[in-house]
Amino acid sequence: MNLARKRLKRWIRRHGYEVRKVGVGELDDVTRLAHIANRRNLHLFLDVGANQGQFAIELRMAGFSGRIISFEPISEAHAMLARRAGKDPLWTAAPRMALGSRNATELINVSRNSYSSSLLPMTDTHISAAPSSAYVKSEEIIVRRLDDILVELGIPPDEPLALKIDTQGYEAQVLAGAPLTIPRIKLIFTELSLAPLYDGAPTFDQMHAWLRSSGFRCVGLSHELSDFESGEMLQVNGTFVQD
Repeated sequence: MNLARKRLKRWIRRHGYEVRKVGVGELDDVTRLAHIANRRNLHLFLDVGANQGQFAIELRMAGFSGRIISFEPISEAHAMLARRAGKDPLWTAAPRMALGSRNATELINVSRNSYSSSLLPMTDTHISAAPSSAYVKSEEIIVRRLDDILVELGIPPDEPLALKIDTQGYEAQVLAGAPLTIPRIKLIFTELSLAPLYDGAPTFDQMHAWLRSSGFRCVGLSHELSDFESGEMLQVNGTFVQD
């Protein structure tokens, strides 16, 4: 280490900071996902439950340079998503829709904070832990199967995929609508609930068991939501890969 670098490190430490190389195990979720996707030569990320495009923006900043296709059903959020995606030639905002186990028209519950919106009823546990998640209205939306929509979007049938699901308790239905797509998915990032947050949503154990039986293994867990009154963790994010 040269003299200038030593002086800089001493100055930084004197002000209460430390500069060091971060190991892969210490990366934040999105940086880890970009790292895994790049190492596994995955060039298409499906962003299901995109809200206003926050995940896709972070994924780009984390170094993922492949295609991103974002899906969002809420009208106001989708409008912002489309504007943001329009600035990136490799980022597509799919037509406004939710993904599920069947093609249908449904009513979605829209939350005050927008990103907690769900096709499922919300439990008191969730509202108590995050009051801004409470529903304020509903919207009629189209629900499509992932298997069907990928064909319509012209995705090659042999393209390996990375998948992020943030659908507020509707994760199992998204996967149920993708039996033909599952073998092509090599990376999944999804929310897993340790407590009932949405009526009818799968539990952590159910989702983990299904993913394992489908050939996925867990390579990361991180905090998503806690009840700060009880100190209990309510929801985590899981990263899974299929070799």
